[in-house]
Amino acid sequence: MTASQGDSFVVPGHEPGDEERRCDVLQAKGPDGGPPYFVRWADGELGMVFPGEEWQLIRPD
Repeated sequence: MTASQGDSFVVPGHEPGDEERRCDVLQAKGPDGGPPYFVRWADGELGMVFPGEEWQLIRPD
């Protein structure tokens, strides 16, 4: 999976009933647009992530 600035990830909740989380990609740190990604979560928290298989990549229209 490759992502770039402006893309978003939607992450499902860990347990049944947990809300999904969303983060916006600020920068791809890996080679050729690969992980890890520097992201901003919807609550404003910044972090570095390696997306899991269950993560959905959303590209802007």
